[in-house]
Amino acid sequence: MSTVAEQEINLKDYRVYACLECGRCTAVCPISRSHGFSPRWTISHTIAGNSRSHIPDESVWMCLTCKRCEEVCPTAVSYSALNRALRIVYSDRMPAQTCTHGGVFEQIQNLMLNEELTQDRLGWVTDKLKVQKNVGETLFFTGCSPFFAAYFGEDYSKELIGSLRGAVKLMNKIGIEPALLENERCCGHDLLLRGDRENFIKVAHQVAEQIRTSGAKRVVFTCPECLVTLRDDYAEVGETLDVELLHISQVLESELENVSFKADKRIVSYQDPCRLGRYSQVYEPPRKAIGRVPSLKLEEMRNNRERSVCCGVAAWVGCDAGTRQMQRQRLEEAAETGAGTLLTACPKCFIHLNCALQDGAEEKKPKLQIRDSWEYLASRLA
Repeated sequence: MSTVAEQEINLKDYRVYACLECGRCTAVCPISRSHGFSPRWTISHTIAGNSRSHIPDESVWMCLTCKRCEEVCPTAVSYSALNRALRIVYSDRMPAQTCTHGGVFEQIQNLMLNEELTQDRLGWVTDKLKVQKNVGETLFFTGCSPFFAAYFGEDYSKELIGSLRGAVKLMNKIGIEPALLENERCCGHDLLLRGDRENFIKVAHQVAEQIRTSGAKRVVFTCPECLVTLRDDYAEVGETLDVELLHISQVLESELENVSFKADKRIVSYQDPCRLGRYSQVYEPPRKAIGRVPSLKLEEMRNNRERSVCCGVAAWVGCDAGTRQMQRQRLEEAAETGAGTLLTACPKCFIHLNCALQDGAEEKKPKLQIRDSWEYLASRLA
């Protein structure tokens, strides 16, 4: 007799039967110690047919879907994809997950479902930025950073909006005048990660139609979550985009050779976002772009590239004392490099790590500044 999970999910697609129960996944899971969470336990119970009794607890929402476990799995079990699939299957049978910040970002996602919604998404664009409206060969998909900036206020908006402006400045420097969508819809990443596949499909259709109407031949992102969602998740719901999808660092990687930057003698470290790193294997392009600044010294944290540790919160679900502890440890690891600045390449990495940095007793905080990579690079343009 098949289990509930097997009736609605083909477990073979995720290679769960190849699991050796070696425990390596749990050993490297960044929340296993603070939350008692275990990828191996989830797989074992799913295989054993205990899905119905196992899934209604909150463990399915604890997973950060960061893929750190998959980097050490000897049999290539697709645990993160399995976890996301389980969320979809059981989303209407479980207690409501706790969304941080009063669920405001969940409500923004829901607003995007209104086909009649009209927005002005270009309020952050200054006169010095060369952009096109709605139509162009290179489309810059800006994501939710303007919403994040408006909600979190001045302490965060400088970097979040600065990231968008910085990306445009850098593209302008290499001869690109990107198109921007005045009524850009959210990509739907968080809807899908919360298990709401039905509404994710609606948003995916809207965004895909906007891109087709723009006439774009390539779409550029500063947000790794947007990149992965449009590249991987849209295809799974029938929206295959016939355009090139690139992270801003991939666009800049070879084009910055003839761009001059002001020297900076500071020491920096760099946080690899999960979606840009383990999901997309984009490790060197951001480092090469950062390395264009003369005299700048990049010091790597112990856990970098494939071993990088997640910023701690996925889809605004699960922010608690355990994830805060994980974030603080990550900040301490950055400070141990001798860096005074930690560069990020994801708006959520910036928000979550900056929030952890500001929290707690002053004497216990690492002496560290967190900046967005593209805002920083644009600020060093000669």
